[in-house]
Amino acid sequence: MLGYAAILHGCLFFIAILSVQHLAPSLTPVFLPFLTPFGTLLTFAMLHSILYWTMLIGVSHFTLKSVGQDLNSGTWQELRLTALRGGDILKGKVVAAFRSWWPTLRILALTRMLGLLIVPLAAMVQQQYDRPPLVALNFVGAMLFIVQPFVDAFMVCGLSALSVTVIRSALWAKVGAYALGALAYGLLSGLSSLWLMFKTPMGAFAALFIPLGHWTPLVGAMVPSVNAVEFAQRMALVTMTTFVLPLIFGFCALGLAYHRTRG
Repeated sequence: MLGYAAILHGCLFFIAILSVQHLAPSLTPVFLPFLTPFGTLLTFAMLHSILYWTMLIGVSHFTLKSVGQDLNSGTWQELRLTALRGGDILKGKVVAAFRSWWPTLRILALTRMLGLLIVPLAAMVQQQYDRPPLVALNFVGAMLFIVQPFVDAFMVCGLSALSVTVIRSALWAKVGAYALGALAYGLLSGLSSLWLMFKTPMGAFAALFIPLGHWTPLVGAMVPSVNAVEFAQRMALVTMTTFVLPLIFGFCALGLAYHRTRG
């Protein structure tokens, strides 16, 4: 990830030089950050976001294919005649999806651990503003940032399984799974972003995390707080929208899918 980010930053650096030399003046404000070393971090963040969305789409596609093939071919009914219960079969499908995309999930977790180096810098900023760093809450935000890909992948697995058990057409089941995933992700990201916009010092900047909710735990942990109460409320909301509610959505979707397969 870092290697690719450095290579892309080098390419964008040359484009930025051309834009500064008035060959493309309209692009100058866009490419100015890539004239500095900070451009590598921006490129790294863009690659991480692409890999994150690829993982979610891939997990959804794997679940749709594995569950849909068994249902449409009659294999699911044959498995039900064995000692396996429908819930066990669904659990196996979820585990298989995680195993298939484990290398990508591992890379996401490792790169996020690297991104956590920003949190100590945020604590130093809080000290600079005479606000004592809330180490325990910073630690909560850091842990949420690491486990978020696994939680979102589980939620997407559940929603995809529900979609394919309700809609037997492969094409429309895929459309339904993507729609459910987008609605769930948009709802959770929108809720947290609106809170950050109106209740924290981030202001309008927090609107960026409506489509980029996978960065919310990190940014929520590093932005200086108004006071301890505000920071505690912020981290409670981030915990609900990035950990608790996605797990609830995933379990509920798998439960509904299980009842659909029993019918």
